[in-house]
Amino acid sequence: MEIQVRPVDRQVMADLMNEGMSRAMARVYAGRGIKSIADLEYLVQRLEHIPMKDQDKAVSLLLEALENQSHICISGDYDCDGATATAVMVRGLRSLGFKNVDFLVPNRFRDGYGLTPPIVEQVLQRGADLLITVDNGISSIAGVAAAKAAGLKVIVTDHHLAGEVLPEADAILDPNQPGCAFPWKSTAGVGVAFMLILALFWELESRELGEFPNPKKLTPLVALGTVADVVPLEYNNRLLVDVGLRRWRKGWAPEGLLALARVSRVNIENLQASSIGFQIGPRLNAAGRMDDMTIGIRCLLEDDPEKALELAKELDQFNRERRVVEKEQCSEALIALPEDPTGQFGLTAVIPDGHIGVIGIVAGRLKEEFHRPVIVFAQDGDWLKGSGRSIPGFHLRDALADLAKDHPDWFKAFGGHAMAAGMTLRAEVIADFSREFDQLAETRIPTEVLEKSLVVDGILSPAELSTALAEEIRSIGIWGQEFPEPMFMGSFEVASCKVMKGGHLRLELDLPNQRTVAAVWFNQAEAIPEGTWLQLVYSLDFDAFRWGALQLRVIWGSEAPQASQELVA
Repeated sequence: MEIQVRPVDRQVMADLMNEGMSRAMARVYAGRGIKSIADLEYLVQRLEHIPMKDQDKAVSLLLEALENQSHICISGDYDCDGATATAVMVRGLRSLGFKNVDFLVPNRFRDGYGLTPPIVEQVLQRGADLLITVDNGISSIAGVAAAKAAGLKVIVTDHHLAGEVLPEADAILDPNQPGCAFPWKSTAGVGVAFMLILALFWELESRELGEFPNPKKLTPLVALGTVADVVPLEYNNRLLVDVGLRRWRKGWAPEGLLALARVSRVNIENLQASSIGFQIGPRLNAAGRMDDMTIGIRCLLEDDPEKALELAKELDQFNRERRVVEKEQCSEALIALPEDPTGQFGLTAVIPDGHIGVIGIVAGRLKEEFHRPVIVFAQDGDWLKGSGRSIPGFHLRDALADLAKDHPDWFKAFGGHAMAAGMTLRAEVIADFSREFDQLAETRIPTEVLEKSLVVDGILSPAELSTALAEEIRSIGIWGQEFPEPMFMGSFEVASCKVMKGGHLRLELDLPNQRTVAAVWFNQAEAIPEGTWLQLVYSLDFDAFRWGALQLRVIWGSEAPQASQELVA
């Protein structure tokens, strides 16, 4: 394991300290590109006057639909981002005076991904006049064409990368489409949906067409979808997550979100982005993976606390089933990999009876273990349905696009992001695909990138190892993709060690100032003798056994000679 110290601009760090920030937090934020405390001020008002391409067109279409009380159907995606985007659009439009709004989400197993002509047929059967896609649509050329041919007006809201041809919708809101000057390219699908609702709200206010509730009440949904979709937390996304978390912590969130937090055993008063990503998000996602995301969206739209809790319990059960299937499929995928996976740059595995809703998670687990891009396929007749996860430095969707250019007959469909993508591939070409995918990864991934590494924020002094710093990190910071939670390194002497139930270690570590600090090291079952010196990478947490006490959460460690406690500035 290579340990790297995150580089910082010392002048920026000094400027942040002059603004009143502690040395430790100034170093953390300077290392993440923050130049001023103003970069950490998250107010919804700062979203104003940053329009997306076609935003005015979309608002005009919605104003016309509002005047006519047209029937609007929202077509979402079956993941957490798509579900929250659907809920934001439905709740947002209804709160702004639209009386005929419903939704339709494809079933992963029956309908496949995106707006297809068969989905359009279902929309038409509901009597819709206006179709709005959320978290999908930018690649739905045939689906949009079918909708337009049937006389529907179509607004596409999406955040995925556009292909060479755009759908012929009446308006397209996608920060990643050609010609869009919107600066926050990593906005999730739910964020794009929220921006449209926000723009419509401002237009209604400017025209004095009535008094409507501020859309910021929707930000807890936006926070959930943004964190769960693992998009980079650039400023716009951090703003949306921060505002949403603050409202959620006060209980100002839809009943479905409060119920999901309850079944996830999350204390909403201390709700963190990590709780969303690892506890709440997976339960919502489980509906689309194991059954039908309609159940998840119904939970997000439910206003009755008892009904919301029943739906949340159903989602929790789906998640339990998902865990069992995931464990089984991970074992099968490991068997399907080459004998020495580290001998390749890009990995593929075929699971004949693979579960389409789980293979993406399996790919993610294998990616973490081998630190290589991984695609896991499930057999579907003459086709293979694949889901892939990548590592920084290898753009998975672009790689698939390049392979599709050279071999257009291989693919039925593909799409996604830099770090995650899906595809449908002819089963007969899997050997050729696997070989060329590995070769492509080899040409684009530097060898040193394949070595696992941890990037840390330096060494904390004994005085900085405090509950105050832990609370500052927990309560103020918005941590996630490309804006990671702070990790630190240091050398400590073991004062005591206890193996806990479940195969974890609880340590007491001596500090130079005659203090000890507790530490927990998960999935490390071998006891460490007292007096052993350890080199640790850790994050700050609170002791579960001593209220308000500091605890280190060990991320990596090794035995080492006594090391210097000099600060790494």
